[in-house]
Amino acid sequence: MESQTDFQAIITWGTPVNHLVHLILTLLSGFLWAPVWLALAIFGGEKREVVRVNEWGNVLVTRVQNSE
Repeated sequence: MESQTDFQAIITWGTPVNHLVHLILTLLSGFLWAPVWLALAIFGGEKREVVRVNEWGNVLVTRVQNSE
């Protein structure tokens, strides 16, 4: 949980992609590692959702786009 108030919480899961390490692996492997790096860049990394409870008690979940 990244932050929390009485009616809202930001939940984070996953780990950030270390692009420098993947760049080095891609160059050392003659670009054979590039598909793995691309897949991690698209589908991996940190994910965030905002969970809110409105005044009627309904739970609303919104996915937050990363600014990377």
